Amino acid sequence: PCWLSNIKSLINVCNDADISNPLPGVPHLADANKIKLHLESNFVKSWKHSLFDDTRKKQFGNKLRTYRTFKNEFVYEKYLDMIQPKAIRSSLAKFRISAHPLAIEKGRYGKYIPPDKRFCCFCNHKIEDEHHFIFECGLYDDLRQTVYRKIYIHLPNLLYMSSQDKLLLLMPSMKRDIIWPMSCFIHDALNRRKDMLSM
Repeated sequence: PCWLSNIKSLINVCNDADISNPLPGVPHLADANKIKLHLESNFVKSWKHSLFDDTRKKQFGNKLRTYRTFKNEFVYEKYLDMIQPKAIRSSLAKFRISAHPLAIEKGRYGKYIPPDKRFCCFCNHKIEDEHHFIFECGLYDDLRQTVYRKIYIHLPNLLYMSSQDKLLLLMPSMKRDIIWPMSCFIHDALNRRKDMLSM
């Protein structure tokens, strides 16, 4: 469809009876802010619904199950400006939204594998999800120790936290001293995983 059809569809979504239009489908400039606010509000409601909707694609589960544990506000993430180079920022962004190659995601596509059977290729009968990847998998122990040394300086209690609590603390952090080492770990560990699987 052409751009005008898309604009008309957006205006219909607004379903705003208070907007007076001399030209059908074309809003007055005075109404533009009202339309913008209405569309933003509808989008955020839809975003929150999809974040917590576990009924759709029930067999596969909600892809955003981990993301929603640390992201519950629709706001611009500061790490997008903090982390350079792009490859490291991209690795973190993809990991956060579960657009990664871990078995917990790969098992959703192609030949379906039940979530409780999506095992790590490097660990016996351990489900390869985000928690396992960051906190448990032995393949990344040396990388993990390096990142922990950098983060413990700023978060000494991290040692005594559960992996779930650690994830809740580390992933949404906007402190460069925390998010940078985490980003490097994720990037380097994903590359190591890829290299090992290609051997």
